[in-house]
Amino acid sequence: MVDTTQQMIQRWESRDRVGKPIVMNQEMMRLTMSVISRSMFGIDIGETFADAGHALIEILEFTARVR
Repeated sequence: MVDTTQQMIQRWESRDRVGKPIVMNQEMMRLTMSVISRSMFGIDIGETFADAGHALIEILEFTARVR
């Protein structure tokens, strides 16, 4: 978690858009997907979080409906 968070902060500090707003929900989804995928599978899908994020949202919404 620490390593992934440090990478995120470095990405923020080195971005071209210094002074521009950061879309926090996307950043937190990327961070979450990175930590979970590295913990469970030993791979980092944080950079390609959009597809995995959409799939996760579908799973969570399905689970909520089935209950």
